[in-house]
Amino acid sequence: MKDNHNIYLYCIFIIIFIFISIILFTGIIKKMDNIKAVQDEMIDNFLKQEKLILENYEKTTELLSNIIINNLSEEELLNSNRLYLYEKVLPFYDEIKKLGIYSIQFISKEGTSILRMHSLNDYDDNLKSERFGISKSIDNKIFFKGFESGKTFNGYRFIYPIIKNENFYGVLEFGIPLTEISNEFMKQNKCFAFFIINKENLKTLTNYKFKLYEKYFSLENFFYDSYTKNYFQTSNLIITVNELNTIIEKNIHEINKDDSSKNYLTKKDKNYYIINLINIKNTQNENFGYLIIYTDNKLINEMIDRIKLEIFLFIMILISFFAYTSYLIKINSKLRILSIHDELTNIYNRTHFNKIIKKKSEKIFSLIMFDIDFFKAINDTYGHNTGDKVLKELSNLIKNNLRKDDYFFRWGGEEFMILTCIDIEKAFNLAQRLRSTVENHKFNSKIKLTLSFGVSSYNIDEPIEKLLIRVDNALYIAKKNGKNRVEKI
Repeated sequence: MKDNHNIYLYCIFIIIFIFISIILFTGIIKKMDNIKAVQDEMIDNFLKQEKLILENYEKTTELLSNIIINNLSEEELLNSNRLYLYEKVLPFYDEIKKLGIYSIQFISKEGTSILRMHSLNDYDDNLKSERFGISKSIDNKIFFKGFESGKTFNGYRFIYPIIKNENFYGVLEFGIPLTEISNEFMKQNKCFAFFIINKENLKTLTNYKFKLYEKYFSLENFFYDSYTKNYFQTSNLIITVNELNTIIEKNIHEINKDDSSKNYLTKKDKNYYIINLINIKNTQNENFGYLIIYTDNKLINEMIDRIKLEIFLFIMILISFFAYTSYLIKINSKLRILSIHDELTNIYNRTHFNKIIKKKSEKIFSLIMFDIDFFKAINDTYGHNTGDKVLKELSNLIKNNLRKDDYFFRWGGEEFMILTCIDIEKAFNLAQRLRSTVENHKFNSKIKLTLSFGVSSYNIDEPIEKLLIRVDNALYIAKKNGKNRVEKI
């Protein structure tokens, strides 16, 4: 009943463990999926934000282009007088720069730079062959936009065709520096943002402007500008430049392979931060570089804390499960040992004999049954406690004089049984040796004992019951013939 009760409790415990484990695992997986969803949503939001920022700049530059072009006559446009164009734009150029629009450039229909408001000494160079966006806008007389490097700076370009009365005079270009775009991200989000630029997109810069860029740490193909470097040096960043660089360095090649935007979790102190790498394409749909944004996210930190708690709970439950399982194994092991052993003498019991004899495959084996002569007198004289001590001592004495392959059982009371895989003659001799050993031994230092033995061997294909009857009869004969002797049948 106790075994069944333990099994019943264990089954209930396993069901509860599985149920709680499923709930915890489901919760952990769901939260991990939620974290991934939050990360994906963050990328999507940044991409939408980038689009919105650029759309706002587009609206502003479209309005400015209309104002500037409408204020110029066809004759003024045809003459393309640098000084005159400069004087037309100068009154509101400072205000335009405050909007983040750094570059204003007039380009002739042949592709020659007439005036760069942001770099007055650079002009008369032909850009059509070097700038895809300008070439596309001039050739097709269309508006064009996109990330593109020039001779004097890198940024996002808005190129408007200058058309009056269906006459095409060239293009008007507005340029937004990368730092202005990253600053917009930092204004709108609690984050740090900057660009790293693919080396291929710096080839158009003049030597002077190229010197304003340097290799982004150990990344051979990516550069960053002096403004970003100074920001690194002067700002109190939560994540150090080296930590940030390690994450970027580790993952940039993976991102380059599948041409995507991704983000990565990193831990600093007790909080998790997200490093976002937004893939930026140039006007020819090639990699221009990456907008790198790192920020924290309270929701992700809360979900990670919950995951840690659930993992801790699962580990505690797992430890409890194994502890309880170990306890039950030990208990069941003890119960199994007790179920096949005699409680007093610690030798096998009669129940175990019945199991062993059924499995016996040897064709030759014998049973030796013995009984203590006049054991009642010992109990009457010395008491039952002494009688129990004598039974224990006798059991140890007999066991120590048997082979490892022999089985020794307490049959009941003062009766014992030995099962040995030898023939009847050898079993008879073994019984004689045991009888003599016991006769010459003093139990409890003062008590002398004698034993009566019955011996019989198994006959092939006979029922075990017949063998038991024979060995019992042999013991009966030994008792009847005067005790302290061995009889065989």
